[in-house]
Amino acid sequence: ENFWFIDPTRLPATLDEDFEVSILAYVRRQDSVMISSFCEEVKRGIERLDSDLEVYAMNPDRIGLLDYSLQLNKWVQRFSESQVNVRPYEHAQVSGVAEDFCQFLELDSTGLDVEGQIANPSLPYDILSLIDYVGRIKMGDQVKRRFITSISETVGVLDYSPQYDASGLFSNELRARILKNYEDSNEQVKRLCRDSDAELFPPLQLAESTAPTASITVERLSRLMLGLQAQNERVHLKLDNRLRRLEQAVARQDNKLKAMAASKET
Repeated sequence: ENFWFIDPTRLPATLDEDFEVSILAYVRRQDSVMISSFCEEVKRGIERLDSDLEVYAMNPDRIGLLDYSLQLNKWVQRFSESQVNVRPYEHAQVSGVAEDFCQFLELDSTGLDVEGQIANPSLPYDILSLIDYVGRIKMGDQVKRRFITSISETVGVLDYSPQYDASGLFSNELRARILKNYEDSNEQVKRLCRDSDAELFPPLQLAESTAPTASITVERLSRLMLGLQAQNERVHLKLDNRLRRLEQAVARQDNKLKAMAASKET
């Protein structure tokens, strides 16, 4: 993602002379990026869960940031159109972005630390609600951060449930308005997509606008509590391991000092 925000004209002038350069960009449908960004900003306390989503989504700066053609054209101008390749993020998720990256560039992933489909999971609505509520409580920031980290990592013990899918916060009408801004731009981006038989992005589906439920079942609450307990145990285990390694290092150093002292005495 850091490559997205750099100016390609500032790269070394001889880069494409010294190497065979291929630029591979993964792009995601803009309304999905917008939703993901909103949820992340709720998690970080920048936005509230009850924020005006239309105001958030239609912010001109935010709309401009997701105009992929503007950014990709900078790379086309710095290198060439044949060197810039676009891959839809949604398609790459089938095998995982890391594996897709290797396959596209004909790299052998054998022996590489490629974790397949493991990705940063989106937080469900009930966990976002807890994080949002905790953010309003007057308490030390460090305590809040520890809780938010712990509750966020409980996603791993929760089965996906459509009723808690936070993407439903954005209605299909709002999603369509977001995507309307990029109709021409996405057509330009599509020419850089070598998988010409496929659509750049999957079409908007009616089910995507299903609003998440604010209620929570006993089973789900139990899973959340178990997840928090498991996370606390993992943290304690890590601390125990660090302390054990530190004790071993101190013991080794103590033995060295004793050996040095004994050699001096003799």
